[in-house]
Amino acid sequence: MHDIASQRRLLEEYGRLERLVGHTTQTRGQRFDHFIAETFKAWGLTARASQRGRGEIDVVFTSGVNQRHLLEAKWLAGKVDTGPLAKLHKRVQQRLNGVSGVFLSMSGYTPDALADLKDGQRLETLLLDRSHFEAILSGITSAEELFHAVHDRAAFHGDPYTPVDVLLAGGADEPAIDFGDALTDTLATPLAGAKADTVLTVRATRSLCVAAGSGSSLLLATDGGVFEADPATTALTRRIALAGPFRDLLGGADGTAHVARGAGVARVGVSGGPVAVGGGLGDVVRLRRTGAGLQALTDGDGGYRLLDMGPSLAEQVEHAVTVAGPGFTDLCWDGEDVLGVRGRHLWHSAEGDVSTELSLERVRSLGDGRVVVVGRDDDDVLVLAVGDFADRRFTQVLRFGREIVFRGFIDGDRLLLTVRDDSAARSAHTVIQVHVPEVLDAPVPASRPSITVATAPAPPEPHTLAPRPWASPSSDTPVVSTGAPAAPSWDVERGDRANAGPSAAFSENHGFAVAMTVVAVFAVPGLGLAAFLADIAVWARVVLAVLAVLVCTAAFGALQSARSPIRLEMGEQGIQFFGRKKTAWFPWECVQDVAVHNVGAIPHITVACSGAAAFPRTDVGNTGPRYIPKLDRVAVVSLNNLKADRAEVVAALRAFAPTKFTP
Repeated sequence: MHDIASQRRLLEEYGRLERLVGHTTQTRGQRFDHFIAETFKAWGLTARASQRGRGEIDVVFTSGVNQRHLLEAKWLAGKVDTGPLAKLHKRVQQRLNGVSGVFLSMSGYTPDALADLKDGQRLETLLLDRSHFEAILSGITSAEELFHAVHDRAAFHGDPYTPVDVLLAGGADEPAIDFGDALTDTLATPLAGAKADTVLTVRATRSLCVAAGSGSSLLLATDGGVFEADPATTALTRRIALAGPFRDLLGGADGTAHVARGAGVARVGVSGGPVAVGGGLGDVVRLRRTGAGLQALTDGDGGYRLLDMGPSLAEQVEHAVTVAGPGFTDLCWDGEDVLGVRGRHLWHSAEGDVSTELSLERVRSLGDGRVVVVGRDDDDVLVLAVGDFADRRFTQVLRFGREIVFRGFIDGDRLLLTVRDDSAARSAHTVIQVHVPEVLDAPVPASRPSITVATAPAPPEPHTLAPRPWASPSSDTPVVSTGAPAAPSWDVERGDRANAGPSAAFSENHGFAVAMTVVAVFAVPGLGLAAFLADIAVWARVVLAVLAVLVCTAAFGALQSARSPIRLEMGEQGIQFFGRKKTAWFPWECVQDVAVHNVGAIPHITVACSGAAAFPRTDVGNTGPRYIPKLDRVAVVSLNNLKADRAEVVAALRAFAPTKFTP
């Protein structure tokens, strides 16, 4: 089970933890225990943080078939030595047989710590570092897959620590590859005027992703790893020992590559890896390089997302993307715009929507308005067609065999595509090269089948496919416009009382209102009499009259505040602020953590939550919470406005949000 919404929320928070936004090193360590437990739960494991018993344990969790673990975590600047490992070893020995210890150090281990554990007696503690945790958090491996591999390595080799690249390594055998087979009708039939030939065929692999390599070579991501194949010399070289299956692949000029595996993106190369750089991928994923780094276009969690990725996982930034409705079977880049296919419709973010005679499955842009689509005709046969979006006319150039499954296009200057033959006599992946320029530049023969499109199509229900152009923030790196910050996913301004069970309520401090009322009772009459009866200059009378009006206005405002006071309530369901004009509700399941921070030297209750940036940045008259960009948090209310001291508020937070409260 994979909870993509929780994974994306955790990835967003991970960047703040790495940069210590809203945290000290101490509070980050306290939050990290719960963060680990939430990460494991997002991958379907049973996990709890801060387990008390014979010695407090940071995280307890279960993987596999009732394989129980005690986990201790450290996020320190220096490497962990033998002392903390010995402490965990003692905790494990105080439990039943079969319980394993897991130590997670984000900064790694000293050589002595690794040697002492490996040279000891029975191995009862497994060691993880940042690369293991980020592999799970990003999604390039699931928690279940990684712990299964860790246990196998420890059981069969006696290794307490095993690098991620070894745990996820592919098989030792090279894939069976045939170069230059003839293109048969079983695979595809070129139509009049079109040219196509096979480049290579890969056998004995469940999946295959292909990317353009250097020169004429291709990168092949197979079940057993990533290889470089050169059709010109028929040479085959292993580049990356990382097992598949893979979902997308991008090659790099420096010998590195980026792969989409599972729900994550990793950088891999001849010098090692994988290094997690992105995560939170949905069912559709398209990678591309930009001047600033790497981007992924993906779906899931009720919409589409653009992921900007840097050298490390903590640098990922997620943006909401405006796409005309869900349900696209394929998306691709077209410069700074996007093409998508859904049913019989081809959609362009800047040009709009056209309907075709094919049930479309895949799409790719060749630039300059040229588009390639793959779909099924009325006889359920796969067809490849090319054309110009502006002309609203596409020409069929290939008809695939009935047992063929189209896999995708390959990045590069040539139009290369991969197909899988599922026929009984042949189960293999084949790379086909199609000579597109000749097809597009030549006149269309009258006998060649064509795909007609409607000039003014009616958008299919229930989704509107109207064009929605995406702006680019810079001419050098075209990216999708992110628009306004994503709004919270729950009803923030819930009007009723949300906490149904036990709760703690804090009312407004009325001291100022009472003081202003008392001052007004005595000061306003005195100032008024002095202004009209005293033997003073005219300007002095005016000053006294103005002072009387100001004091009266302030007293009236204080009286109104006393009549409609603010209130804060904390309970088992969440934290709710009742303002003078509206309420603000924060359910615990939508809150990442809650703390007390000084905002402008004044203590405030603050929460970290999704959609925080959508809250207003000012709070006039205590009308509601406000967003604090420096903390990337929402300041719910100032403690100075409540009839309670800091200790009382903290005690309530500990009672009702023990797993969310960060001291």
